[in-house]
Amino acid sequence: MLSALLPPGQKLHFARTERSGTDLAVWERRPYEVDDVVRSSVVRLELPRKDWGDLAEIDAQLSATTDGPTRTRLIRKKQYAANLQDGLGKGFPVWALRLGRSIIIGTPAEPFASAPPLFRQRCLRAGLHGLRAVRSNRSSRAPRS
Repeated sequence: MLSALLPPGQKLHFARTERSGTDLAVWERRPYEVDDVVRSSVVRLELPRKDWGDLAEIDAQLSATTDGPTRTRLIRKKQYAANLQDGLGKGFPVWALRLGRSIIIGTPAEPFASAPPLFRQRCLRAGLHGLRAVRSNRSSRAPRS
């Protein structure tokens, strides 16, 4: 809920522990200087291409199967192949947006499992925080209310 967010220029700071059956953290609001840096960039990486064949071959495989998981894999394969053949001819894009001390990194594909910890480690050394890998998936279902 937005109403639970702290106002700009304030942060929570660990003050002490208090005993109440178990140790509980006590947090205090403290002022801090808001970082108003706004930057964006895109880097295009030259990645090795997989030999997936052309889109017509993938379409033929799609029409030849009725297995749900196989169809899903082929649809994804077709999307990646189309991006690599048509839309990403100048390299694989990685977008970065810095808003204050937060960074948003996006790619048109799923990042490897090792990427988010690596980014997080490098950003912490630079004094940045709030990095989280977010992936959009058209097949995701909305949460139950």
